[in-house]
Amino acid sequence: HKGRQSQPYPLVVEAGKAIVRYLKEVRPECSYRELFINILAPRRPVTRKNLYRLVADRMKRLGIKSSPHQGPHALRHCRFRKSRPIETVALAGFG
Repeated sequence: HKGRQSQPYPLVVEAGKAIVRYLKEVRPECSYRELFINILAPRRPVTRKNLYRLVADRMKRLGIKSSPHQGPHALRHCRFRKSRPIETVALAGFG
């Protein structure tokens, strides 16, 4: 399923626990149903553009070359290529 269609992916237990912890301890209270909300005001959902910039910046700081894939999509590819363990990405500020 390419394009903007939803794709279900399995969620490992650790990721599920991290999301629950985020929802209980970190996520700002607001009326939005989206999972990720800006921590700083204005409180609104994180946009694709902002997420892309965050991931691309962190990968650049880690020296991860992901071309042709950039941004969040590149995380999946760099993990499968085992060029950098996902734990390293988490320690760089994603986790």
